[in-house]
Amino acid sequence: MEATYDEISEAEMSKKMRKRLKKTFNEALDAHHGALKSQSAIAKYNSGILRDLEAAFIASPNVDLLSRIPPSYSSSMAELLKENLDGQDPLESELPPSKRLKVHDCNETEETVEDIPKHLRTLHGPGEAVVKAPLAVTIERSFGDDLSASNIISALSRSQIVFRDTTGGERMILKISDESVVKIVPDSTDTREYDALIYLSQKCPEVPAPRPEGLIQLNGQSLMFMSYIPGESLAEVWDSMSQGQKATVSGELNTVFSELRSHQCPPSIPWGAIDGAGCIDQRRTVRRSDRDILSAKDFEEFFFSNPKYGSEVWIAFLRKLYDSAEGEQDSQDTCVFTHGDLRQANVLVRRTLEGELSVSGIIDWEFSGFYPAYWESIKLTNCMGTRETSDWFLHLPESISPLRYPKRWLLNLVWDSHVD
Repeated sequence: MEATYDEISEAEMSKKMRKRLKKTFNEALDAHHGALKSQSAIAKYNSGILRDLEAAFIASPNVDLLSRIPPSYSSSMAELLKENLDGQDPLESELPPSKRLKVHDCNETEETVEDIPKHLRTLHGPGEAVVKAPLAVTIERSFGDDLSASNIISALSRSQIVFRDTTGGERMILKISDESVVKIVPDSTDTREYDALIYLSQKCPEVPAPRPEGLIQLNGQSLMFMSYIPGESLAEVWDSMSQGQKATVSGELNTVFSELRSHQCPPSIPWGAIDGAGCIDQRRTVRRSDRDILSAKDFEEFFFSNPKYGSEVWIAFLRKLYDSAEGEQDSQDTCVFTHGDLRQANVLVRRTLEGELSVSGIIDWEFSGFYPAYWESIKLTNCMGTRETSDWFLHLPESISPLRYPKRWLLNLVWDSHVD
């Protein structure tokens, strides 16, 4: 008896649909197999691109296919067309490295997407990686001179998954050796965190952040290589810690953030991310500034932008409260380097020889940059709810505690429901 729709899980349906699409697609290509063997390199080149797009689709049906077409596609096609017109054999030509792509021969046996570990399938596609920041020697050795997608995937398949985003964002961290990890971000233009790590290594070497070890872009993804920091997440051990241990860790974090906050935004430099991407306000979604922010007044405009509801009078009243908080601790125009997402999961600790716990690292700097002095304090409680049971929020580092900016913190609490 044939199963009904209700008896088949969504995952099973998805798997069957992918197999059916793959079979249909391959049958269509195979039907032209004989013709392609006698056609030009341009036809074979396009065939290879189509196969790679098909593999990317099978791996993730929601993939942005346009992002999987290599940036050099048009220039490579122009080069092949030119050589074809000149009477040369495009297959024998040598394209510049920046334009070079593998031309898939229909007779060769290609690795299918099913051969690739599931967590690495988003890296599959045409072309070679583009090095955006020099790779450390140890990272270079992992790949040799081959930065093709297949070789990188092969090397990373031997890595240990340290973290994987469970919200569908495809972000992950892989431990590739005892000294290094790679963070994979599904946006080849997103260099915020890597640029922040460069800044920290140069300007704030005392801050226990990962050290940058190279950045490459591959098939729409950013691969950020960085040093591995041993330790356990504070979230994993907090409940088992004594009050004395909690006070010690809080004190160490206070020292770190006091140092971090001593670095102020240089004049005429836009506030926000180090890479110039602007200011970010992470709430239920991520809000981004659409213009340069150069002053506290500019930041206020961003803060109060695009509310979901609220009359003009109500919002004007809240803005008066915002202005009245200017005298809290620091001047309104003080703009300091900020982590932007300090929580237990982003703090690593290790046991000392005496058996005590000590901060070994602070990770996840993607929301960092130059922000108002109070910003760290109001973002500390992003994950805090009215039914909170963890006393972590009673041990927040003094230098960034909401107690320094109570008016700002309370105003942010009121405003939070007005924006996504």
